[in-house]
Amino acid sequence: MIPEMIAAYARWWGVAIVCEDKSDYWLVRSEFLSMQIIRQDSLLVPATLCNVKISCGGTLCALPLPMAKAPTNVNWESIAQCDLLTFLAGQLWRAEELQAGLRESARFGDAHEFLGDRYDFFDRPIVDLWMRAFFEHLLGRTLEAPQGWEGSAPRFWMSFDIDCLRKWKRMSVLKHLVLTPLTLLRGQGRSWLAKTWEALWAHFPERDPWYTLPIMQSALQALPGLHATFFWLGHPRDHLAHRYDIRRAVYAHWIPRLRNHGHQNGLHGSPLHANDPEALAQEKFRLEILGNRPILLHRQHFLRIEPGITFRHLERIGIRLDSTMAFNHRTGFRCGSCIPLPWWDLEEMRFLQMRELPFCIGDWTLHDPSHFNAETSLAKIQQMAEWTQLAGGILALDFHELYFAAEYPGHAKFFSQAMQQLMQQGFQSWLPEECHD
Repeated sequence: MIPEMIAAYARWWGVAIVCEDKSDYWLVRSEFLSMQIIRQDSLLVPATLCNVKISCGGTLCALPLPMAKAPTNVNWESIAQCDLLTFLAGQLWRAEELQAGLRESARFGDAHEFLGDRYDFFDRPIVDLWMRAFFEHLLGRTLEAPQGWEGSAPRFWMSFDIDCLRKWKRMSVLKHLVLTPLTLLRGQGRSWLAKTWEALWAHFPERDPWYTLPIMQSALQALPGLHATFFWLGHPRDHLAHRYDIRRAVYAHWIPRLRNHGHQNGLHGSPLHANDPEALAQEKFRLEILGNRPILLHRQHFLRIEPGITFRHLERIGIRLDSTMAFNHRTGFRCGSCIPLPWWDLEEMRFLQMRELPFCIGDWTLHDPSHFNAETSLAKIQQMAEWTQLAGGILALDFHELYFAAEYPGHAKFFSQAMQQLMQQGFQSWLPEECHD
């Protein structure tokens, strides 16, 4: 597990660093320097944790270190005496989720009881930062751009979860009618008429207030060089309600249409099928038929996974990049990473043929989409972009089509402001290369 982590980061940065298992310690070496790190075979969160000041990319920052007693400047000899590499691998591949008491929280993509909630542990991509600092120490130089990047410009990945294309479905219309007496008693007759008129027009899906795909496409076209990934539901239902049937013509034509404009399509797997590879494969097949292209990207709806199982199913059906590992209730770098790395199967002890790129910013975790301060949210994005750039990773954002609707005033404008800000910071729009249509 440890040599595989070293190799994965070495490939990302394009450097010659190897790790050897010496039974009772890890020997990590480059052409110029080698270090021995005592192995304790502990994948779990350490009982003691403090921040040490360490140079990463020429910037001095505080990073958590297991077994540290107090904040101090970095001392690589003392660091070599703790099991730093196993600690990092345990955070990167969520080893604490093997604990029975944490598995239920892990299913929902949250961090309740995890180290992250207790210490704001994942407000920074701590695994990526440690690995960059460690490599720079071994090499005796500052790392530049990751392997294969043209220029040193940082990247951001814009993705959309397409969850709710219709507001006025059959059940919502019935609910509106059932509540008519209560609405009239409250003196809300004008509001009742407006919603009734809205529901009648929504008989044509393109006139539904939540049918915002044309607005989203216009926002993307207004920003040259911006390309996005759209995650579509391959199954009409989730555990809560009927959402939309992607096979209906009014929705289906968007898959090839967006691809022709340089965007990507991916699967937004139903939480009903997180433990059902055959059903997930059927969802994927529906999208592939509509777009006449293989679907290689995935994010689980509601971020609901079955730890140690769902990812194995995704590998089996041909998914090559997943972006499910994130927080449902706040921003942050879940797994401590913003780099697309192969996922390590903790039970089968092997790399899956699938990479994981956690997203760190969701529009619903960044702020309340119905009431927010754009300046505060833009400042948060800038802060996380700076951490991502220092880590040498990719800033992954996840927005929803629902919040482009008129009932969420200002949110569509905020999206454009956020994208413009990133581009002004020098970030370039990124799409997974091996997943291009």
